[in-house]
Amino acid sequence: MTPPALRASAYSPQLDIIKGLAIALVVAGHVLNRSPWPDPHLRLIGGWLVRLIYSFHIPLFFMLSGALFGGLRGRSSMGYVAGRFLRLMLPFGVYALLYHLVFFPDQGNVWSGLGNLYLWGNHWSLASLPTQEVLWFFPALLAINCLALTTGFLDRLGLLRGLVALLAVQMVCLWLFSQGLDRRYVPYCLDVALISFFFFHAGRLAAVPLKSPAPSQGRGLRLTAALSLLVLLACLYASRPYESLDMLRLRLWEMPLMDLSAFTGAAVCVLLAGTVAHRWSGMGEGLRLLGRYSLPIFGMHMFVVSGVMSLELLPTWWVRLSLTFVLAMLLPWAFARFVAHRFKPTRWLFLGGDA
Repeated sequence: MTPPALRASAYSPQLDIIKGLAIALVVAGHVLNRSPWPDPHLRLIGGWLVRLIYSFHIPLFFMLSGALFGGLRGRSSMGYVAGRFLRLMLPFGVYALLYHLVFFPDQGNVWSGLGNLYLWGNHWSLASLPTQEVLWFFPALLAINCLALTTGFLDRLGLLRGLVALLAVQMVCLWLFSQGLDRRYVPYCLDVALISFFFFHAGRLAAVPLKSPAPSQGRGLRLTAALSLLVLLACLYASRPYESLDMLRLRLWEMPLMDLSAFTGAAVCVLLAGTVAHRWSGMGEGLRLLGRYSLPIFGMHMFVVSGVMSLELLPTWWVRLSLTFVLAMLLPWAFARFVAHRFKPTRWLFLGGDA
């Protein structure tokens, strides 16, 4: 039988389609969250949509990272960590510097902030703007990739005991951060990473199902609709409206609802990816191309969202919202494609893990 690490490392275009769906949800959530709703009823509906999206879109990315984890592949542990650092933290530093220079060039000492970031993992030292807060995902993913080196220990524990151990880590982390601990001083987003490693490991265990999502039969769409309802119900019972580090706002009794939202939402995306791939090949190819550059889209889309939302050139709110979403997806994607093909020696600075 093929070891899980080797089986998970094989490339699958289905995973890129799921990544395309996931990054589209991330951008949609940020656009909806910043939209100036003209009516309180629309604002309520928009809040529900944001809550629905935020309940599973980031855990889904952690699951996808686990599904793609291929082990050390002959490298030393330090070599693996160094490689992940270069592929994640170089783009993180570049995006953080660009956000600072474009939006608040006179606020604070950005070089001191970068020093605190790389020496101590204090990503909050650069959070002078709300747009920068989305970059927390990069150091959190680095920490999870480093924690992935412990998957051999989890394999020895077995499936059930390994998941129980990770659930215990979730509960301990939620309890610790409910005691008023200031998470700004937790290096490299370990507060979120320790909780999210549960989703990473679940994705690693589900690598084969993720690569072979739902067939094209009608039951795939019906199951998608049923799971979507489960996600909605889970979100309605979950905690307050979500923000960038929402996991730490949950109380212990709400943790199962968080996991339910994450897993059912991920299942919906898997089923949708399978339906799209089998029935609408053009849309599937478009999502696959977006998924190939999900990391730079994640890092750069807030430039577009903040820029378009601040211009107020389009008086009709829904036109501005739609245009913001389309541009926030396509402009970073086009830039990433351009860098990948024209500036290969420096593409790691912008593309990171998608280089």
